Amino acid sequence: MITTNIGDIMHTHGADGRLRRSDFAHAEIQGAAHHFAHDPTGLGDVFHLALAVGDLDAAMSSYQSLAGGTRTNPAELEALVHAPRLSDGPIRVRGRVCWLVRNGLPIEFWQGEPGSPWHTEGRGITFHHVAYYADDLNEATASLIAQGFELEVTPYHHGDGILGFAYLRHPAGLRIEIQGSADRPSMEAWMRGEALEIDWFKDLQ
Repeated sequence: MITTNIGDIMHTHGADGRLRRSDFAHAEIQGAAHHFAHDPTGLGDVFHLALAVGDLDAAMSSYQSLAGGTRTNPAELEALVHAPRLSDGPIRVRGRVCWLVRNGLPIEFWQGEPGSPWHTEGRGITFHHVAYYADDLNEATASLIAQGFELEVTPYHHGDGILGFAYLRHPAGLRIEIQGSADRPSMEAWMRGEALEIDWFKDLQ
């Protein structure tokens, strides 16, 4: 199911600037998707798919003309994150995000500065992650680590455990995001065009 959904939306810009279907997405996650068809993560239904893009406005316009739907207003994120694969200490990342809401799974678009987990060169478009809500982020993180994932990025804070969201990556290439289930009403409101209001945002440093 994951492979089919990603195949439906994955395209990339060619040298002529046109959108074309890319085999890259299938190659990157084929092994992981096959594994999870037989060994589910236990996280439930997929919440969204995400792309990392070099030009947020251009990518949104291209995908909206291709798939239809409505777009949310962009939001900006600047925060210290814990990224054990990149640094022993916290690092500051910046990015812009918006969503294309349509029939089927919504698509999240990230444009990140160099050094952020969403950075991609030029005007490129690459598959970034599959996302799930989780009732308990710490339990979900532990479960995914037990299945072979590595913690990649989560907001830095002075308390214990996971704050807000986390990216975890499998050696086969699949990156999963988990976000707290309590955020669902706020996320759905944002997709309807309302302001993005999430409590843990104010705790970002």
